[in-house]
Amino acid sequence: EKGPEVRLIGAPMNKLFIVGDSTLCHYDDEPDRFIPRNGYGMWLHKYFKDLNVVNLALSGRSSKSFVSEDYYAKLLKEMGKGDYLLICFGHNDEKTDDRRTDPTMAVDDPASMSYWLYNYYVSKAKAVGATPIMVSSIVRRNLSDDYTGQSGHVTDRGDYPQFLRTFAKFYDLSFVDMTKETSKLYKKVGHQRAKDFHATNDLDPDNVDNTHLNAFGASIIANVFAKAVYGDKACPINKFVDPGTL
Repeated sequence: EKGPEVRLIGAPMNKLFIVGDSTLCHYDDEPDRFIPRNGYGMWLHKYFKDLNVVNLALSGRSSKSFVSEDYYAKLLKEMGKGDYLLICFGHNDEKTDDRRTDPTMAVDDPASMSYWLYNYYVSKAKAVGATPIMVSSIVRRNLSDDYTGQSGHVTDRGDYPQFLRTFAKFYDLSFVDMTKETSKLYKKVGHQRAKDFHATNDLDPDNVDNTHLNAFGASIIANVFAKAVYGDKACPINKFVDPGTL
């Protein structure tokens, strides 16, 4: 795999680390897709200044499985005082395989999402003087414009966005509700226009990948994220948003 994407903006003093899944990660060229994928983490540097953006997100990972990756070891080695850590998992925590974590269980239960988020990300960031910021997953495009169910990460295993809202509040963490923000956007534009935000699954232009973004969509969603941060004066990275890009 290609090394983590690092973008230098201005004369950065601090790092913004991103951990998460395929909706955020960096992609190389994908000749097997008519419209390739982009993670919105690839575009965040467009909307922030004076930060060194280090995108460590990886496709297919959950909060549990990511800790086995070299990128997690890199995070622990390089993250330090004054840095920021965006923590965005959920898409793959919902899976029924070994990546699964449960949003309904207590923090001391290794089967819970709380266990992995707190012990392996939040506490690790705080221990070195970095600031953790929780981020909920973006929605999956829904052909009925319904984001109350799985497309909005509400499954038979629990309501993942609501869990993250509660988790962030309990631990007094900044929270960017990207499920809410992207649901508003997708409902506003409708699924037909939202199709333009997405990649394809293969070389068929009509075989839309309703989970993964294309370059246009990733830049739009990065803009949505930046606007949400800019609108929240209490968010620790609010001061780094470049208002001229919004």
